[in-house]
Amino acid sequence: MAENTYSFNDLPRALTEIRQEMADLKRMILDFQKPSQREEDRWMNIEEVREYIPFHPAEQTVYGWTSENQIPFHKIKKNLFFLKSEIDDWLMNKKRKADYEIQKEAEAYVARNRRRM
Repeated sequence: MAENTYSFNDLPRALTEIRQEMADLKRMILDFQKPSQREEDRWMNIEEVREYIPFHPAEQTVYGWTSENQIPFHKIKKNLFFLKSEIDDWLMNKKRKADYEIQKEAEAYVARNRRRM
């Protein structure tokens, strides 16, 4: 790599060149990332999401999750759609609730839905 020496008078031109090269590199990096982002946000139907989830749940199980809002989904007319990125987040963050958490939720539910006489 050839070493360039710059005089004080050359510094504005050199700075302009560096800024242009940085902008070109940034554009190249962003262009490189775009295909993976498109894949990440791919839409899936119920059959595709069943195949994508590692333990391949039954179709009825997925419908149950959607009716209980346990899995992220989008409903357009009568069709269910899932974003791959949302399913990935759901799978990574899914944890089983402890007994005391379930008890606390149940008590809160009963308190909210108690009929007043």
